[in-house]
Amino acid sequence: MGVYTRELINALKKNNTVSIHEFSSFRDIPKEVDLVHFTNFDPFFLTLPFIFNKPFVVTVHDLTPLVFPEHFPRGIRGELKWQIQKWNISPAARIITDSIISKNDVVNILRRPADTIDVVPLASSSAFIKPISTDAVKRVAKKYAPPKRFAMYVGDVNWNKNILGLLNAWQILVAKGAMRFGEKLFLVGQAFLGDSTEAKTIDTYVKKFHLESSIERVGQVSDDDLPAFLSQASVCVLPSYYEGFGLPVLEAMSAGTVVIATHGGSLKEIAGPSLICDPDDNESIARKIEEAFSLSQSKREELIREGHAWAKKFSWDRAACETIAVYNTVINPSI
Repeated sequence: MGVYTRELINALKKNNTVSIHEFSSFRDIPKEVDLVHFTNFDPFFLTLPFIFNKPFVVTVHDLTPLVFPEHFPRGIRGELKWQIQKWNISPAARIITDSIISKNDVVNILRRPADTIDVVPLASSSAFIKPISTDAVKRVAKKYAPPKRFAMYVGDVNWNKNILGLLNAWQILVAKGAMRFGEKLFLVGQAFLGDSTEAKTIDTYVKKFHLESSIERVGQVSDDDLPAFLSQASVCVLPSYYEGFGLPVLEAMSAGTVVIATHGGSLKEIAGPSLICDPDDNESIARKIEEAFSLSQSKREELIREGHAWAKKFSWDRAACETIAVYNTVINPSI
C-alpha cells in the first residue's frame, strides 16, 4: 500500500460521515458499496478494471512521462498499456489530482473536462510532524554518520528529478573549495542503488569527478529514520525540472529543514518559503546550496518557522474532507 493510500484511508476512517471498505483486488470489492475509489493510476500498468459497473473515482498523481515522452520511452508494450488505461479511466465519474499542474495535464492528455477534475493536495505524514525523538536522532547519527553540515535529496532518479543538475552543482562547489568543512550530499532512495540507466549514469558521474568522499547514495531510508535524518540536514534539495506534486518539500519543512526547490511543474504551488533555484542553471543550484550552508542561525530559524507554518496548511484531515466532498458529488449529484 502506497503512502497516499495509507494516509488517506487513515484520515477517512477518522471521519464518521463515510464507511470505508479496503480492497486489494477487484474481486474483493463489496457489492453493496456506493462508490469505488481507485487510488493508484499508472499510465503504463493496468491498475484499473476493463469493465466496471459501479460509479468510481480515480486519483491521478502524475502524468510526467506523458508530458515529456522524449525522456520516458514507453516501447510497444508501454504504449499498449497506456491505451488500455486511457480507455479504462474514461468512464470515471471524477478524477482527483494532487495539484493544479497535474489537473491541467489530465485535461490536455486525457482530454478530460476540467469541471470533472478535483485538486486535493497531499500532506506530510504524522511521522514528520510529531516531535522527533532524541533516540531517533542518535540512531540516524550512528547508522549514517552525517557531518555537521550536509544536504539531502529524497526521491527517484528519473529525468525530471534533475539529479545530474544537482551533481553538477555539487561538483561546482567542490571544485571552488566551498566544501572545506567536510560537507556531504546524501542521496536517499532505493533507485540510487539499482541498475537502471539513470543509476549507472549517476555512478559514472560521481567516479569521473572523484566525488565519492562527499556524495553518499544510502538507498532506501526507513520510515522510522527518515524524519530524524531530514531534521538534521542543513538543507533538503529538490532540483526538479517538473513535478506532479513534490511531497519531500512538505516533509522536509515539517521535519524542520530548510528547503531548496524550483518552480518546475507543481513546485510553484507548494514551494512556499523554499529557497528557489533554476533547474536549468547548475550555478543557480550551487549558489542556493552554498547559501543554505551559510545561513545565519537567526535566518535559518526564520525559514524553519515559515516552513512549519506553510506545511501545516496541508493536512490529511483536509485531504479526507475534500475527498469526501468528491464522493458526495458523485453519490448525491443534486446536492
